[in-house]
Amino acid sequence: MFVAIGAFCSFGFLAAHEPLDGALAWRIGYGVAIILCIYCALRLFRGGREKS
Repeated sequence: MFVAIGAFCSFGFLAAHEPLDGALAWRIGYGVAIILCIYCALRLFRGGREKS
């Protein structure tokens, strides 16, 4: 699920590079969302391993 949300946010991030007023806030928001989704997906994938 986090991978799908991250993919959606990456398309939004790319679309935010059109010349619009206030696009900087969208770029920052999408960038933060992408980083958080990648972080959460990696935590979920690595969460099943037991530490030795």
